[in-house]
Formats: sequence, structure tokens, C-alpha cells
Amino acid sequence: MFVTIISDCNDANESARQLTRANVLFNCPANSLRLGNYSDIQSSGNLIDILDASEGREGVIILNVAPRFGTAKRWSNGVPFGFFRYKESIVVLTVNDFVLALLKKLEITNEVNVTQIPEVIDTLINHKLIVEDNRDYIINTQFRSYEYAPKLAKLVLDGINFPLEVMKISDNPELEKGKVWFIDSFGNCKTTLLRDELEFSTDGFVKTRWGHIKFYERLKDVDNDNLGIYIGSSGIGQKRFAEITIQGGSASSGIGINIGDNVLV
Repeated sequence: MFVTIISDCNDANESARQLTRANVLFNCPANSLRLGNYSDIQSSGNLIDILDASEGREGVIILNVAPRFGTAKRWSNGVPFGFFRYKESIVVLTVNDFVLALLKKLEITNEVNVTQIPEVIDTLINHKLIVEDNRDYIINTQFRSYEYAPKLAKLVLDGINFPLEVMKISDNPELEKGKVWFIDSFGNCKTTLLRDELEFSTDGFVKTRWGHIKFYERLKDVDNDNLGIYIGSSGIGQKRFAEITIQGGSASSGIGINIGDNVLV
């Protein structure tokens, strides 16, 4: 059994509270993957990598990126939480269009079960996961990834029925040109593009917003100090994401790549 929390609520206070609650609920150590603020793009690729790391074994992944501004204002208290199963793993996540679209693209799931706290609250109370006196507080809490998401996961793990709505996942046109979703400690830039989405010129270059970049089979094959694009380790199964590198340097600072950038033109 494992628990991994992927969240933009990740300062020392928030992390300690979330990890402790997960430890208590699931009686196992929990891990935390800390994101930048409001980073739905980072969360999408990281979720794929954690699913790959867990190999679908028994466990819980909780993903939370839920700003309360902008389009999120249409919800009563932020984007709702949903869940799905991947083999023996339970994934509870904020219902984010970009994250869901990447899951669909990699054929992990085509639908998600969406929940609303006011509709699930009685089930949580009946199963002693929440006390009756805290009903209104939980419905309106600002810290749903602490108060609600792990307890929702516990309901799913224990096979308890509660109200939900099945939502089919739609394609997201933002993925068509690929997005940079992470920059690693070496300055290599992970994208959402798979090999079959790269269009190669006759001499093996890929046209990107940063110019034509030569494709290499492996990171090792990129010449010293050269810019290259290759298929990296992130992804799942046979579906692995393309990355951009400067061999021996930083592609991010070297040519000005940022998380969220489109890749293709």
C-alpha cells in the first residue's frame, strides 16, 4: 500500500497536515510531490509518472490543484474532486480539463467519477470519517485536499457507495501543439508530446517554437553543447514523452523554455 500526494498546497504546515492525515487514514507512510502555485500543467505529467512508478499496485494518489479565481468561480467552492481507478490504484483529483485530457490521451481512463461535498457529507458522517458538528465547516472548507480528498479516497478504498456523477473526458485542443509540463534539475524540459506526434524533416529535425531541433533516439546521443529533442523516461508503458535538452547545459535557461509553453508551431 502506498499514498502519494501531488499538490500546490505544499508549504511546511500544509504538507505536514496532509501527510499526517494520510498516514492515519491509510496506516502507511505517505509521500508528497510539491508543485508550484496553480500548476495544473505540472500536475498532469507528474500524475502520469506516479501511475507509472506505482505500476498500478494497491494505493492512493491524491492530486490537488484548485484555485478559487478565474473560471473556477463558476463552482460553489472550487473545482470539484473526482476519482477513477487505474488497476489497483485509486486516484482522487481535482477535475481539471488539462489533467483529464492527458489521462485520456495516454489511454489511462476515458471518464472520471465527479463528486460534490454536500452530496457526500452524510456518507462521511455515517461512516465516522467526519463528525456531525463539522458538517458546514467541511462543506465550506478552503483546505479540501486535507479535509475531504483523503476521506473520499477512504470511501472508495473501503467499497462504500455514495452519490457521484460519471463524466466523459473531452479532448483538450491545448495538447495539440504539446506543452512543457516540467523542467528537471538539469534544465531538461519534459513535454506532453509522444514520438508519433513529432513531425520530422528529411534530415531529422523537428520544427518547434524555438526553431528546428535535431531528434536523437537517446539523451546520450545528443552531441556535447548541442540542442536536441529525444524520448525521455517520463510517461507510462510504451508511451513516453519527448524532452528537450542542451547536452551539458540547461535547455530551459539556454533558449528560454518555461513550464506551460507550447512546443510545436
